[in-house]
Amino acid sequence: MRDKLLIGLGTYKRPLMLEKALTSLQDLKFPDFYDVFLLVCDNDANGSSRETVERINLSFEVYYKIEPRQGIVNMRNAILNFANNEGFDLLTFFDDDEVVSPQWLVEIVSCMQFYGVEAVHGHVDFIFPETSRSPFVKKYYPGMLKKQTGDDLKVAYTNNVLINLEFVRTNNLTFNPKFNLTGGSDTLFFRTLKDLGGKIVYCREALVSEFVPETRTSIEWLLTRHYSNGYVSYLIQKERTVKVYRIITEIMIVIKFWIMKMKLPLHIQDINTYKRFKRIKNRRKTLGRYHALKQIPFEEYTEIHGE
Repeated sequence: MRDKLLIGLGTYKRPLMLEKALTSLQDLKFPDFYDVFLLVCDNDANGSSRETVERINLSFEVYYKIEPRQGIVNMRNAILNFANNEGFDLLTFFDDDEVVSPQWLVEIVSCMQFYGVEAVHGHVDFIFPETSRSPFVKKYYPGMLKKQTGDDLKVAYTNNVLINLEFVRTNNLTFNPKFNLTGGSDTLFFRTLKDLGGKIVYCREALVSEFVPETRTSIEWLLTRHYSNGYVSYLIQKERTVKVYRIITEIMIVIKFWIMKMKLPLHIQDINTYKRFKRIKNRRKTLGRYHALKQIPFEEYTEIHGE
């Protein structure tokens, strides 16, 4: 009996990027002994992606589902629930601003089989627009993992990952709705998977390419992303640690924040070296952690980047 593998692709009002993502699947090679399916989950209640999905011809079965509840967690859980309810064995995610290489699925499945792990994170090649000239953005862009195939990972992300659903069902894993607009639900999901004894490895041969939109190539966006990372890291720590350790963490966050406040301010126009950029980046991350502690609202996933 052949196993079933589902490719999960979430999308929201980015038809041009979605078309590229779906077109890349036309050349996809399939792993032996697997029946492969695709689920496109549209987070637009009006179903704006339906026409794009129906227009692209693929050689395997495609499901289209609308998730009307806004938010990336709702979309991810809709895909996960579909995979579990339909009895799939493996689930892989990639994003609607990415294209997959022809051998992507073969490589990521082979890696899981070879290492006998619960999750595999593939390689993401970031493609920047020609107008992007900032060396800081390209050097510190989030998600650039300098790993080799078989390296153990502490966490994975849904921009290129394969998951063993038997382990997920056994441990009743889902994406936490508290992170619906802040981001970070995939980080918490895979950290929890590790806490429960699951293993994650890297696969450099399982390649997808991500097209970075112009709006994500500015210094300000990059610093905002590091603020976001700090904000979410506190929320994740709050979910994963017992109260006594959380109190210690919170004291340290407050101390770091006030030390930062006493230092001379640093502004974007002051960035002229990597050392100075890292100082500003670390201050933004500290500010994000402090704001999360103080419950100051931050919603990263309310703006659409790309088309």
